[in-house]
Amino acid sequence: MTTSGPKKPPMLGTALFGAIAIGVAVASVLVGRHLYNVASKPATDFYAKLGELALQLAVVVIVGALVKVAVDWGASQRARYLEKLEARKEFMRRVLTVIIAVALLQSASAAPPPANGPWPEVAQRWIKKYRTKPEPMAVPAVIRGLSQHGTLKEPESSGLYVGFISGVLSANPKKAWTLIEKSLPLPFEDQWILIRAVAYSGLPEWKDHMRGLAMRLPDRQEMVQRYLSGDLPPLSEVALEKQRPGTFDKVKSFFNGDMFFKAKTEPPKRQITFESNADLIEVP
Repeated sequence: MTTSGPKKPPMLGTALFGAIAIGVAVASVLVGRHLYNVASKPATDFYAKLGELALQLAVVVIVGALVKVAVDWGASQRARYLEKLEARKEFMRRVLTVIIAVALLQSASAAPPPANGPWPEVAQRWIKKYRTKPEPMAVPAVIRGLSQHGTLKEPESSGLYVGFISGVLSANPKKAWTLIEKSLPLPFEDQWILIRAVAYSGLPEWKDHMRGLAMRLPDRQEMVQRYLSGDLPPLSEVALEKQRPGTFDKVKSFFNGDMFFKAKTEPPKRQITFESNADLIEVP
């Protein structure tokens, strides 16, 4: 199938039309002059009428030219506007394509570990690689996967996951509640990990998130209230091990008389450690 090119303007037809129009005009002038002679009217009257007709024709031509200029200007402005509009649409289409491509790449890169892999080993490998390529929006799927494979039932062996989740919440304060919501629902025996992760996150608004969890987890009200009341401390108030006085502290205490007198009058300050408080490890 062949396609024909753009049609050329009919130059011959235009020239022929112009010649006929000029011929008709000349013939009209000659006929008019003859009729004036037959009517025995002076030639001056004929030239006066011819002049008026020429003047009227000139006015019509000028007005027509002005109208054509205005129409052409309006058409060019509209064409320019449509061209800009089309360019703007094309730009928006390209931007939208880029946004969709980036979203697809992000969704692909935020893929959690495969559900059919050997859990919890695949989750642990994914967590170890998290620092080099943080993907916070994939963390809720990891939490649900750990729950589905029964990994979170024993708090004593889940310290890695508590620390990881609390670290992700701390590093993403604006997304913290979204991550918490996407991690739910969880079975009762696994809900503790979100409560403890929020308490250990160090977020300034961790208590607000804890109250939100209390509404979402009505069966865990006791554990939530213990953190809110201070009965269970946040991680910032827990020492890894009991602090023992060093040699310099003992010498200083001896010269201050604390070793003999102060110990009798003031009770020793209670140090909260994982060793001294089993509730920090076990689930209330």
